[in-house]
Amino acid sequence: MRKFNSYKSLFKIQFKIYDIGGKVLPRPISLEALAMTAILFFPLLPIVSIVEPEHPWVTTIALSGACSWVMSQIDLQGKFMPVFFKDMISFLARPKTTNLVGQKINRLRRYRIEWRLPEVD
Repeated sequence: MRKFNSYKSLFKIQFKIYDIGGKVLPRPISLEALAMTAILFFPLLPIVSIVEPEHPWVTTIALSGACSWVMSQIDLQGKFMPVFFKDMISFLARPKTTNLVGQKINRLRRYRIEWRLPEVD
């Protein structure tokens, strides 16, 4: 019987591709990395076609694959990689003062106070 120290490892199922067309891959490719490679491919294609005009497709696939590998090394807290980055971007973009419903709270107006001390003779 297998023992688990936490429930996080129980519910974090990683789907991976181990072989393609009967040929075993040297390292399994996770579906998260494959999805992130496909997502990064299209924004990087115009940039790479300017820099490398002869073979932009090959260079873009290699660059997006490398970027997705680097991003797959980050702890995603049990979330799917594109959902994690969408949540992170929405957290950084939204106003930091929200109520429990998610609506923006108007900040109280700050008033400037003048401090005057009487002169002592």
